[in-house]
Amino acid sequence: MRRALRAHVAAAALMSPPPQLTDAALDLLMRYYVSVRQSGAQVTQTEVLRILVRVALASARLHLRRQVLEEPDCVLAILLVERTLEARFGDTYMRLALPPFLEATWLGDDGEPGGEAMVGDSSDSVDAALRRMKGTLGRCLRGFTPIDSQGLMRSEDGGGSGGYGS
Repeated sequence: MRRALRAHVAAAALMSPPPQLTDAALDLLMRYYVSVRQSGAQVTQTEVLRILVRVALASARLHLRRQVLEEPDCVLAILLVERTLEARFGDTYMRLALPPFLEATWLGDDGEPGGEAMVGDSSDSVDAALRRMKGTLGRCLRGFTPIDSQGLMRSEDGGGSGGYGS
């Protein structure tokens, strides 16, 4: 199991070119970013966008996909940012009722993957939770208009091209 995981991570790390953001994925991240900006949060807001994009890219890489998708990649990135803020500050930007994470029962008694919950529908449960979260995000972010995403992405990347999958 470990050898297969290492081989998978190595293949993901060697992907070239890196995954590209789809228009829908970029739109979802930008709407969330705009909502964070308008919330007046005390966190460096450009860091939030950078983190969102990096987590979404990492998710696509781990899935060995050439494109970053809204679901699961961007939804997972937003969920992780929201969970991190909830854990660190006791609140989130969106004040969403976040789906509970699955318990780590998929680990066996020895701490290795392969426990009881790994068999069956645990991945289906995760996918279903991400789909519900995407629907909730869509409803919550409907009123936020994305800013000029191309200009922002270029300025985030130091003015050049090729940043964040563009």
